Amino acid sequence: QKLAKEKLAEQKLAKEKLAIEKLNEEKIDEEMQTEEMLLEEKPVCKLHKGTTLRTGFAANIILLLAYAIISVFSYYKFNSRDRETVAIVYYFLGFVLLLISGLAELSLDIFSTRVLSNGRYCNSPLWNKIISLLFLAAASFDIVAFVFWMEMEMKLESNFLILSAYLITVMTCIVLYFQFLEFKKDMFNWLELAANVLALLAAVLGVTVQHLELSNNETKTLKLLELLISPVFLLSSVLYAVTAALRLHEHAA
Repeated sequence: QKLAKEKLAEQKLAKEKLAIEKLNEEKIDEEMQTEEMLLEEKPVCKLHKGTTLRTGFAANIILLLAYAIISVFSYYKFNSRDRETVAIVYYFLGFVLLLISGLAELSLDIFSTRVLSNGRYCNSPLWNKIISLLFLAAASFDIVAFVFWMEMEMKLESNFLILSAYLITVMTCIVLYFQFLEFKKDMFNWLELAANVLALLAAVLGVTVQHLELSNNETKTLKLLELLISPVFLLSSVLYAVTAALRLHEHAA
């Protein structure tokens, strides 16, 4: 009976040892799998960051080109030459490039996740989509307004232009709200803050001009204010592009 008890005790001890060894083996396996996953993820994250930065940089370069072309159209309009064929081509080319830039930014938030806030975008994927959609809607309404202008439907043109101006103003207010919320005191954020303040200034100018035009208050001052809108947006886009280039350079380094 004593031998039987000792044998049972030995068997129990052996089982406990086996269980402990098994748990240790499982723990080691889990740790190894975790390490392997981390090693696999690191290059993916790096590639992902580089890809998003390159896409953002390309979108900002397209934005810069768009506002440069639209600024040329504004010059034609200031000199009452906006119905010339070349001016109309400049206008449509500029706004098509705006749409391409907006779609490129939107694609980042639909098909991937931004690894950092930049330009007019924040850390919220939902709000980034809203910002891009507001930008695209404003650009689309501007094109629709221009079509009505070509058809001499001035009232409809004014309605779409003022709607476009308000959408851009709302968008820039959202952008600045999130930028102040997530602000970091570095060179990139200061440059982007300057760009976003300029964009808000241009948007407010746009709303002001549209209301003055609705009141049929056609003056030289109004024409000068209208001429200023595109160059201010252009300066803003230059700062976006410079910041995007610096971020890309830092990432490459």
